Order: sequence, then C-alpha cells, then structure tokens
Amino acid sequence: MKKWQKNLLWVFLGLSVLVLGVLLYMIFIFEMFPVHEELLLTVAVPNKDYKISAYYVDGGATSSGAILLRKVHASGKSEILKDIPVYQDVKAMEILSAKKMRVIVGFKNGFSTKTDTVLVEIE
Repeated sequence: MKKWQKNLLWVFLGLSVLVLGVLLYMIFIFEMFPVHEELLLTVAVPNKDYKISAYYVDGGATSSGAILLRKVHASGKSEILKDIPVYQDVKAMEILSAKKMRVIVGFKNGFSTKTDTVLVEIE
C-alpha cells in the first residue's frame, strides 16, 4: 500500500469516527416530546416554609395542556400538589385555611373564556 493510500485511509477513519460521534450526540440529546412549562402565579402560604406555584404545562401535539400546582419549599425541593387538565390559565389563587386553597382556572374556547373554581388540599 502506498503512503498516500495509508494517509487517505486514516483521514477516512477519522471522519467516520467524527460523524459517528456527532450522530450519537444527537441521539442522546434528542427529545421526542419536549415539555414546556410556564410559571403563571405564585402564592406564599402564611406561617409555612413553602410557596404554591401554578405552572401551565403545554401538552404539545399529543395532548392538551394542563395546570400543574406545586408546593415549592424554601430549600428548593418541590412536590406536585395537583394536576388540573385541560385548563390554560390561572386567574387567582387564595389560601382558605392551613389545609385548603381555592384556585380559579380558565379555558379559552374560541371567543369565550370559561372559568371554574377548584379546591385543593395543601396538607
């Protein structure tokens, strides 16, 4: 084998490894159904070390969106309180007691907006 053929072989092998590496990288970072969350509203709970945050979670092409209520502690740890499907907006959140809160959610249907009230257990 001539010297230029050996050099061409090494270039080909190097490019093949590079292409394979790029393909593997793209496969590992690919998200089939990306989830987009939008913070809508946050309410502090009196005499507690956490807040209640409402997020709109876009369902993408596979499902409709939902409102996700999370209890977010001062340490940064969060836990899901309630998932409210179909609705797109939170109009208001009000702490009723140490164990309950009221959430007014909205849904746009064409030209009209429908609102509902949901009671959520905090504790």
